[in-house]
Order: sequence, then structure tokens, then C-alpha cells
Amino acid sequence: MSDLPPDDPQVTQPVPPEPAGRRPAPTERIRVARQRRPPPSLWAFLGLLVGAGLLIGFVLGHFIGRPRSVAFDPNLVLFEPASSTIPFAGAEFTANTFDPQRGTCDRARLKQLLRADQRRFNAWIRLVGIDATQFDAFVDRLETAKLAGLSPVTNHGCFASGECPFSFQSVLASGTPVWRDPAQGRIVAKCGCSNPLSAPQCPPNCNSATAAPAAATPAPTRAEQTLPPASPSRAPTTPAPTPPPAATPEPVATATPP
Repeated sequence: MSDLPPDDPQVTQPVPPEPAGRRPAPTERIRVARQRRPPPSLWAFLGLLVGAGLLIGFVLGHFIGRPRSVAFDPNLVLFEPASSTIPFAGAEFTANTFDPQRGTCDRARLKQLLRADQRRFNAWIRLVGIDATQFDAFVDRLETAKLAGLSPVTNHGCFASGECPFSFQSVLASGTPVWRDPAQGRIVAKCGCSNPLSAPQCPPNCNSATAAPAAATPAPTRAEQTLPPASPSRAPTTPAPTPPPAATPEPVATATPP
């Protein structure tokens, strides 16, 4: 006989078998609450709501947030360094067509970039004074030139979804690469952005000093100063007539008494 108490867990006791023919006690079925999923129509409504919000945001950003015009002081004249494109971001007619290694502007690239944007193409040919049928021949005769000094011009820009074209007054720095039309002897556009150039408005963009004629350099780069048409200058003033010198009276001889 064991000395351990009867309730010690180390002692095992046999389980009496259940009587034959006795059914097990019935088990109770526990019902778990099922999670209800939103109906498909609700998902469709939410999708339409999100899509409508995105569409409204796009429309507001496209029509309200776009630059409609360039508003600044009409007496303002902007300075553009030789390596710059245009002071207004996104208003370039094309990307840069100037190849610094060759020192020339690329005609084929100018044609390709302008034709890729019909809106800018139409504005460009209108500003330079040609039609679409003259475009290829006109670009083929353009040559590369560099400004020999500070040059006041009326510059033009074009926004992709805003005002196109618009004009503003600027002064181009010496060394700016430009497209020159040798047939008309005028500057047509900047090579850095293809923005057309025309004569400045005076005032406020007046050239008070008369520029010395630029000396030509060997091809393919030529120095050029004359702009289309020639930069306006102030009207010459006629000097006042110089009065004649006053007559000096002759000395009168006097008689000496004897």
C-alpha cells in the first residue's frame, strides 16, 4: 500500500467505463456573430466618389492654377544672361537648340521640336512673319550668330496651357547665341529656347548709347549686333547756332597838342 495521499497527482486511478447503451450528453452549439460585408453597390458608390474628386481636382488645377497671363510692371526691363533661356519657367518655345561643342544652332532640332507642339508652332511662324509652307525653307537659311554687346529686344514666350504668345522687354547679354536671317539681316530668335525676338519698345527699353558695328568672325559663328529692325535711338538734337563774336571797337587816334 502506497504512503502517498490519494489526491497526489502522481497517483493514477482507472476511469470506469461508461455503461453500454448510454448516449453522450448533447453538446451545445455556440453561434458566432458573422461580420456583415458592405454590399457591392456601396463599393461602386465610393469608387465613383473618389473618381469624381480626382476629376474635380484635375480641372481646378488645370484651369485655375495655370498661368493665364504674365502680369508685371510695363516699365520693367529684364536682363537675360547669355546662357539663360527665358525668365519665366515653362514659357520656352522649345528646348535648347545650341550645341556648345560645335558652336552652332541645330536646324533639324529646331524643326523637330517646333513641329512636336502645334500650338507653339503656329505662334512661332506668326511671330517671325511666315506661314507653314515657308517654314522649312526659312529655317534652312537661318545661321548661327552671337550678340556682340548688350542688345535690347522684345522677347516672346508661350505657356503650354496658358497665354501664348506673350511679350516682354528684355536686354540680352553679349555672347548670346541667336538665329539670324541673312536674307533680311535680322535676328530671328534665341537658340537657347527658340523664343522669337523683335525690336524693343522705347520707352522703357531704350538703347541710349550707339553700339559700334560688330566685326564678323570666321564661320560658323558670327558676331552680330543689328536687331530686327535696328534698335531705336533717340532723335538727334540740332545744336543751337553760335552767335557771332562781338565786334571789337577800333582805337580812335587823338591829336597831341604842340
